[in-house]
Amino acid sequence: MKEQLNQLIERAQKGETRAFNEIIKHYEDRVMSVIIGITRDRVEAQDVFQEVFIKLFDKIGHFRFESDFFTYLYRMTVNTCFNAHRRKKRHHNVFQDTSEEFWNVTAAPEDEEAPPDRDSEIASAILRLYTQLPPQQQTVFALKYYENKKVNEISELLGVGEGTIKRYLFRARETMQKALIQEGITP
Repeated sequence: MKEQLNQLIERAQKGETRAFNEIIKHYEDRVMSVIIGITRDRVEAQDVFQEVFIKLFDKIGHFRFESDFFTYLYRMTVNTCFNAHRRKKRHHNVFQDTSEEFWNVTAAPEDEEAPPDRDSEIASAILRLYTQLPPQQQTVFALKYYENKKVNEISELLGVGEGTIKRYLFRARETMQKALIQEGITP
């Protein structure tokens, strides 16, 4: 089966759309599951799903068969989800600011500033820090904390030993925790 997939990938890299469509059919359920697991929104998931496969179509030529194709596609999917989340948040903030100006809503005086939503602040920081992790740590972190996969499941999925998975998770958590503390955010 893996050899057949590799042949499809090679054909898609040469521009054969039929092969690319077969790749979509093979991975669409897994990709959609990942997206829904992260976005928790079926409508947004449809948009992200399309964006993932458009990106894959543009970038499939960059895949070098050095890792499992699903690992490559998974990383692309997770990154696309996070980019969509950032765009959505940025759009929401811009809309919020515009609507306040439009309706001439008066803000609280500076000394009575409302405390920021702590969970939102932590989530935004983690999302930002996640994108700074090395690719292997990003993939493992997302599988563990966004997909709720167990270490042995991640190991099997990625074809990497459980000890390696645990090391990646430890390093990712350690890196994020240190960065959060440096930013004055206590997890």
